[in-house]
Amino acid sequence: LHQIATLWTALLLLWAAPPDTDIAGYRIYRREAESESFRSLQAEPVNGLSYRDEKVQTGLRLEYRVTAVDSHGNEGAPAQTWVETH
Repeated sequence: LHQIATLWTALLLLWAAPPDTDIAGYRIYRREAESESFRSLQAEPVNGLSYRDEKVQTGLRLEYRVTAVDSHGNEGAPAQTWVETH
């Protein structure tokens, strides 16, 4: 998982596709550094290899996780990264 750009109130995430051929989409999760739990940022899996988080507040340290979801709804291991917003 790679951070591409931090905008005023948005963050663009980009990731590489896994080698599996049965990928139906991706789920993106976020938590603040002090929080114990992640929450999903969308109701349905994302089809592409990027996601724009439009609800980012400045001055936070955030952790994102992206999981690949197969056609049966199974999630793979998460890729994750920390991001500090300014």
